[in-house]
Amino acid sequence: DTSKMGSVCFLSRVQSNKTKIFKIESMTVENNSALILKDLELEDLSIYINAGATESLYLAMNAVLSPEDNVITPDPGYLIIDNFASRFANEVRQVKIYSEENGYKLTPKLARENMDENTKVILLIDPLNPLGSSYTEEEIKEFAEIAIENDLFLIHDVTYRDFAYDHTLCAKYAPDNTITCYSFSKIFGMAGLRLGAIISSAEVIDVVKSIIINDVGTNMIAQAGALAALKSKDEWIDRVRDTTFENQKIIKEAVDQCEGVFLPVYPSSANLMGIDLSGAGIDPEDMSSYLIEKKVFTRQGSYTSNTFGHNYLRVSYSIDPEKVKVFAREFVLAVEALRTK
Repeated sequence: DTSKMGSVCFLSRVQSNKTKIFKIESMTVENNSALILKDLELEDLSIYINAGATESLYLAMNAVLSPEDNVITPDPGYLIIDNFASRFANEVRQVKIYSEENGYKLTPKLARENMDENTKVILLIDPLNPLGSSYTEEEIKEFAEIAIENDLFLIHDVTYRDFAYDHTLCAKYAPDNTITCYSFSKIFGMAGLRLGAIISSAEVIDVVKSIIINDVGTNMIAQAGALAALKSKDEWIDRVRDTTFENQKIIKEAVDQCEGVFLPVYPSSANLMGIDLSGAGIDPEDMSSYLIEKKVFTRQGSYTSNTFGHNYLRVSYSIDPEKVKVFAREFVLAVEALRTK
């Protein structure tokens, strides 16, 4: 349970004599910055720590977009990012990716087909919220080539990267054309503390620093917890990943029992996945409402897609396996109660 691990790391740091809640430790930001860059193996790049990956994504769009630009984003995707892009660019081009043909992800081929001379940003949510699709190293290399050849930026949202079976950073192949957005919310279970970072070239980070609103910094209690979490990561990361992988199997066994229901992406590279309900004629919003009455929280697809949201339910599962078994049991019953086909 990532939230438990994050809490243990956080509390151990806050309760230690080294942490003075009302006294800023000047080295905390520097230590976190160094550890994040080490975690990503991007020590040659620059970093700015802020109040979460959502803020990082907003700052990234603000830093590199002009009114004449357009942005390529995936649909499904995390819709607030499209909202940010629309504030600074002329056009947000939502590319339909809900298809087995393209592996339920924005491929280099789709990006090339939808971009033009005014494209300034290609957004890669990797692994993808809500479906859990991710990229091979060869695909990342091709995106890097696209960025360099066309003088555009890859905004690489890697919020779920630690849950992936394998993961490659765009910055490895196009460091000057990549903005990496890092989060403590998922693998560290620290979503409520709002802490993240933006990593890019020194030139981009200088622009980011010139446009920030929160110039008083990010709260030091969150940073103290983050420091403890980063330092202890090797002690618990394998257990969290293994548990998450096993939880996927429990969900798949339940889904496989239900006619007309399937997993678009399996195995998922995140701690979440989409369950397509369309073959059973079930509205995901009805399913979400039904399950919440059973004390099981899920998200209807409209939370992450205006076009395809009527097809799928999003579930997250980096939790105790016994709780996943509760979901599995209730889900099978819910499908039979709600199906119209």
